[in-house]
Amino acid sequence: MIRPFAAATAIVVVVAGTAWAGATAMSPPERTEQVAAGRVEGFAPLPDFGPQAAPEAVAPAVLPPLPQAPPGPPTQPTRASAETPRLNLSGDIPVAPAGADDLVLPPKPAKLELRRVGIDMTVTDVGLEKDGSMELPDTASVAGWFRLGGNPGGGLREGQNSVIAAHVDDAVMGRGPFVTLRNSRPGDPVEVTLDDGSVRRYVVDRIEQTSKQKVDLEVVFGSPDGELVLVTCGRWDADVKHYEDNVLVWATPEGTR
Repeated sequence: MIRPFAAATAIVVVVAGTAWAGATAMSPPERTEQVAAGRVEGFAPLPDFGPQAAPEAVAPAVLPPLPQAPPGPPTQPTRASAETPRLNLSGDIPVAPAGADDLVLPPKPAKLELRRVGIDMTVTDVGLEKDGSMELPDTASVAGWFRLGGNPGGGLREGQNSVIAAHVDDAVMGRGPFVTLRNSRPGDPVEVTLDDGSVRRYVVDRIEQTSKQKVDLEVVFGSPDGELVLVTCGRWDADVKHYEDNVLVWATPEGTR
């Protein structure tokens, strides 16, 4: 491997050897002067470059000063304990009681009217029976609003179907107001009065009489259509002494169709 520094040294030696090989016996300083003057055969006199000026000193570069921020008020050192608020957890911590009376509940149905078929009855809220079926008031004179579904008065389930149901009759009064529900017609007005006195108005859209086994409960109770669904029993089967089907009246909020 050839190294640059070693090659440069060899060239100097070769040139010096050639210069000395054709020279007569003289000392190196004397020969240098003779070469410079052009008095040694084979060498031209060295050019006169004139007096050589000493290299000028280069002044170091000076960077411009950085811009200074405008003077402001002097900052005083602060202790973290003076700046950071601390909670005093000693002693009793006041706790505000919260119960069912503190909840703001939406108004709920209190009255149902379908004037054309003569229905004007009280509405109460109901839940589920032990077997999972919808609870109903004992008397056919009162309708039950299913409080686990939608509410005409709004609330958490606003927009879901609201279901109001009642017995078609009972052993005490005989036939109840909902016996005429099957006579409803599309376009009939329906009014639900809430317990705060406000009224929600609906219009009958369609009437169905369907076998109890074929009622789509998911659509009736879980649909997000915001409809009012009125339900009662339909055809009586004397052989089994039981109502075999249901009457369902679907009503939409007034002004939506």
